[in-house]
Amino acid sequence: MYIDIERQKKIQNDLLRWLTAVGSASWKEINQALIGMTLSCGLVKDAEEFKYPAYKLFEPLLRNGVIEAFRGKQVKFYPVFKDIDDVAVDKSLSSLSLLEKIHSEIYSIKSVVMKFEKLYIDLDDFMLLNLDVYPNEFSPIVKKTQQKSVGIYSRKGYSWEPKFIYDGSVTRLIPGADENPDSFNVARCFVRLNRNRKLFCYHSQSRTLEIYHYEEHPILVTRALFLSESHQLHDLNYYRPIGSWDNNVCYNNVTLQHVSELRHIYNFNAIEVKND
Repeated sequence: MYIDIERQKKIQNDLLRWLTAVGSASWKEINQALIGMTLSCGLVKDAEEFKYPAYKLFEPLLRNGVIEAFRGKQVKFYPVFKDIDDVAVDKSLSSLSLLEKIHSEIYSIKSVVMKFEKLYIDLDDFMLLNLDVYPNEFSPIVKKTQQKSVGIYSRKGYSWEPKFIYDGSVTRLIPGADENPDSFNVARCFVRLNRNRKLFCYHSQSRTLEIYHYEEHPILVTRALFLSESHQLHDLNYYRPIGSWDNNVCYNNVTLQHVSELRHIYNFNAIEVKND
């Protein structure tokens, strides 16, 4: 669904004002609030048209650092800024230092998946998510699998159903967004890496990093890369609903040190390097 930039900005700013008033909210509470906002502004006539607006309108704000998360009994979210126009960069942070922190203190893609809960279930009647179509989030599950392969599985393919990842030896439950808003992103990256897909292309002469499947990468990684060229935080295209625009994004002023840290977080083969 296409949403013009001004209407998109109004809904997102309405969400920021609502979050400021309530203090914090869970992913489900934010999704419910956004359903009401999209209905009240006439964006849709029926909630069935736009069932999961949190993925479309909220997640871009989380990626850009306009909204932050904290973990209690469940993950809650709170606004850092009251208006998109107020977004500013913390000068004490650098793109490289944040990537180093992610690598050294937080995670690698594989380590996160290995912490997902193990389940001993039979996947024979499950459906395999097709990652070769875009957008693939909540897209139809296209085939049954007779032989288990590394991938993301669901019983019927409904967006609200639990999703599972088979890591090559063990089936694991992918946590829901209320528990970890990045879990599905990490799972998709894990599967792509297992299939030897490139997730980035680095152009060494221009120092430009192209990121494939932008909205499927961990939120902290894309936030760190924004810091390499902070003026992008004021480009409203980066606030557009997920799936409504080009899914490949370029970041400038990226060094080989950035590439090295990204390889620690993903793996060495995740990044293609070109001398151009």
